[in-house]
Amino acid sequence: MLRLPRFQLAGSESKDLKEVLSAMGMPSAFSSASADFSGITGRRDLCVGNVFHKATIMVDEDGAEAAAATASVMMLRCAPMPVPKFFVDHPFLLFIVSESGLPVFMGHVIKPETK
Repeated sequence: MLRLPRFQLAGSESKDLKEVLSAMGMPSAFSSASADFSGITGRRDLCVGNVFHKATIMVDEDGAEAAAATASVMMLRCAPMPVPKFFVDHPFLLFIVSESGLPVFMGHVIKPETK
């Protein structure tokens, strides 16, 4: 028998993933002089400005649920771009797929919080 309390953990890291990722071999992505994302957008004046990561895990009577997401902020010539407004105030599905098209994460939100 296993007794385990209900709990939820959430962590986020945005301190300086730029340094970590540069050290792992992708320094040119952060440089306006050498970054090349033209295969994605057709533009050659984009670079990565910052990288954010968040992970959560929730354990209760029904089991465990874990999720993680990473986002990068693209910059035009490494200068901040205006953030478009996009309000998701109705149920939606989300999918994250690998380059080969296989789903690596799927989810749905039935009642998004609106603040």
